[in-house]
Amino acid sequence: MSEDEHRQLVPRQQETFTVDVSAATATGDVTAQATAVATGPLPTPFDGALAANFSGEDGEGSCLDFINSFLQDPTFQACYPLSLLLKAMKSVVKITQVIEASCKADKHSCTTYLNDLAEKLKSDQNCGEDYNKRNDLVVQAYKGMKSYEEIYGATCLYDADTSTYCFVNAVTNQTTASNVYLYNLPFNSSLPETAVPACDTCTSETMKIYQSAAADRKKWIASTYVKAAEQIDANCGGNFVSAALPEPLPDNAAMSTAQAPSLLVLSFLFLLVSRWLR
Repeated sequence: MSEDEHRQLVPRQQETFTVDVSAATATGDVTAQATAVATGPLPTPFDGALAANFSGEDGEGSCLDFINSFLQDPTFQACYPLSLLLKAMKSVVKITQVIEASCKADKHSCTTYLNDLAEKLKSDQNCGEDYNKRNDLVVQAYKGMKSYEEIYGATCLYDADTSTYCFVNAVTNQTTASNVYLYNLPFNSSLPETAVPACDTCTSETMKIYQSAAADRKKWIASTYVKAAEQIDANCGGNFVSAALPEPLPDNAAMSTAQAPSLLVLSFLFLLVSRWLR
C-alpha cells in the first residue's frame, strides 16, 4: 500500500492551534523567546509507516485491515495517543501542538480503550501472527497502547518555570539531553548508565508518576523504575526521588497516574526518541 493510498484511508486531524513557545537555544547563554503560530493537520499515528510487510498475500490482510480500522475509529482519534505518533519531533511548535491535542483526551477512558485494543491487536484474527514474528510496527504499536497511561501523565506535565511542557524541554534541551531518556522507561528500556537527567522539578515529578504506575507490577515501568531512580539519586543526591517501589496492587486492581502528584498533568514514542537521539 502506498503512502497516498494510506492517507486516503485514514483521515487526518484538521485542528489548528495557536501556540506560544519559549525554548532555550544553543547560542551560548542566550535564551531566545519564540512565539509561533502553526497551522495545518497534526501528525497521525503510523503516518506514512504502513509500508511495513505484514502477513498475508502481498503484505495485506487481517492485520493491516485491523490497523486501518482502529485508525478510523472516532474513539481512537479522540484519544490521540502521543505514545503512538511517528512525526511529532520536527519542531518545538509541532511537538507542543501534538501534546496539547493529546492531553485533551479523557485519560481514564482512553487507557481502558487502548488496553483493550492492545489485546485485540495480538489476537490471531488480527495481528497475532505479525506480533509473534516481532514485526516492528506491530510490536511498537502494542507497547504504545499498553504504556499510554504513564506516557500521558509524563508528557502532559507542564513546567511553570519555563512556561512549556517538560517533554518539550527534554527533546529540545541541548545542554541536558539525558532527560529525553526518561520517556523510554515505560517501554521497558533502561536509563543508559551515562545518562544524567537534570535535578529539576520535571525529573522529580515524572519519576513520581512512574513510581505510582509501578504499583501495577505488570507494567514495564515496574521493572525499569528502581534502577533509574537510584541513578538519578546518585547524581542529584540523597532522596531526590524515591528509589522504592510502592506496595503492589492486587491483580484485579486498576492503576491511575492521576494518583501521582504532578505539575499539571509518541508507538511509537520509544521509536521517536530513539530516532531523535541518533
